[in-house]
Amino acid sequence: MRNKNIEGLSGDMLSDDFIRIFQPIFFILRVMGLLRVSIMYRYPTPPTILYQLYSIAFWLFNVACVAYYLLNCENVFESQYAKSTLKIGVIMNAINGTLLTFRNNSYKSYKMGQMFVKLQKIERCLKMKNSTSSNKQFSNQTSLLVWISGVLSIFWLLILNGLFMQRTCAALLLTLFMGVAIHIEVAQGTFIIRLITIRVNYINNLLHEKSIATKKSLQNSLSERKLFYLNSAGMTENGTLGELVPAMHCILDTLADFTELFQFSIFCFVCQSLAWNLVAIYNLLSSIREQVKADFDLLLYVTPFLMFTHIVVLSSCLYTQRLSTRLEKSRKLYIDIISTSYEGKSRDYAKQLILLVEGRRSVSIYNIYTLGTRLPVHLLSITASYTVVLLQFALL
Repeated sequence: MRNKNIEGLSGDMLSDDFIRIFQPIFFILRVMGLLRVSIMYRYPTPPTILYQLYSIAFWLFNVACVAYYLLNCENVFESQYAKSTLKIGVIMNAINGTLLTFRNNSYKSYKMGQMFVKLQKIERCLKMKNSTSSNKQFSNQTSLLVWISGVLSIFWLLILNGLFMQRTCAALLLTLFMGVAIHIEVAQGTFIIRLITIRVNYINNLLHEKSIATKKSLQNSLSERKLFYLNSAGMTENGTLGELVPAMHCILDTLADFTELFQFSIFCFVCQSLAWNLVAIYNLLSSIREQVKADFDLLLYVTPFLMFTHIVVLSSCLYTQRLSTRLEKSRKLYIDIISTSYEGKSRDYAKQLILLVEGRRSVSIYNIYTLGTRLPVHLLSITASYTVVLLQFALL
């Protein structure tokens, strides 16, 4: 019994190279009061009560900054529409920050920690030989992306404060940086999806080698007994179909947890990006209606934010679509193995894997949209429809 407890504890322990992937994201989210899981002694744990109090205090401070900005800070925009656009953007950031803060403090954070344990368990089930080097390479990429995005965001906020405000307004910087933190949380979900995709791609490579080996054995008319002991270069004793079953189960279980844990963040983020598009379009069309010069300073402010938002949304959609494609490829490889294999256990394992993959091959956002390449098309369609409606009112 004691040995089982020790094995359970060691199974929940994360490796250093795995932790390093998410360290930059955890740092930013911790500062902004949006952290949902903490790594202590290589174990994922829920945030402490003290940190939850800090999160609430930071939220109250952010609300105070929003109130201070709305009452005391003035911008240099000429049109009333441009001034209202900036205020609406600040209010939207505050609303999203409020929703995410209360969600993080009220939701059971242990499930977030268990999702990271399952992510680590995938590579242990697969016994990946290159997991350490792959994680280090991935961590270098994520660190570079996060820090470059953070520096560019701070640079953009400083330019905004210097060019578009009559005097320095530190409260504006803090309120808008909350919006950057929301981007980082969605980027965290994108990194998780990419990590799962790497694992699925590793499984597909093993399955492809297994399928080729089985077909070659059939062409050479080998006996059924030899087929049982035949292994391809990548399918050694540590990579049989039987060991892929728990690995695929962990992948799909992690994907289900991801949908539950991140769909609210993605939903808020998509709504925010859509609202920003509509606000910018409304400002431009209102200028046409009032026959006044459009405020191009506002476009200089809104455009970088919209581009950053759309890049994050598009990246999430592309990586999720890539994961769905890899899972579909896995399903086809399982079918191929069943059709060419005469060995009973291989067929049984392949059938189990097919049943697992058939259950979930996509990430849904509250059953409204599927996170994939079709989501930007839906958003573009909604934006175009409202643009036509607003244009009709603007030209009346």
